[in-house]
Amino acid sequence: MSLPDDIWELERRCWIEGRSFYEEIITVDSVYAFPPPMGIFKGSGFVSQMNEDGPCVSVEFSNQHAHELNGSWVLVYEGLGASSDGSHRRSNCSSVWKRTSDGWKLVAHHQTPITDA
Repeated sequence: MSLPDDIWELERRCWIEGRSFYEEIITVDSVYAFPPPMGIFKGSGFVSQMNEDGPCVSVEFSNQHAHELNGSWVLVYEGLGASSDGSHRRSNCSSVWKRTSDGWKLVAHHQTPITDA
């Protein structure tokens, strides 16, 4: 796999893996903006609200863009996640991944829900 592919795989895992994965990839100064009811968090604040199972059982990405910026990667995409109850969540997303001595870390993430008009 190439470097962008590796980063996209980490991003995919954010949708389908739970608390243990997030504890591995976040930093104390990470920032996150999730749709309600979650909201805005810094560091591990949102991890305590997570289940051990991920929020989705599968995810598809479309309209993907990756941009390398000073050794970090910025991802922008549309995600369509399927939950175990059969419901779907579609969002425009952006993430910033930074290489550290402990591997790639998610330092920023934002989701904007897409609703059909």
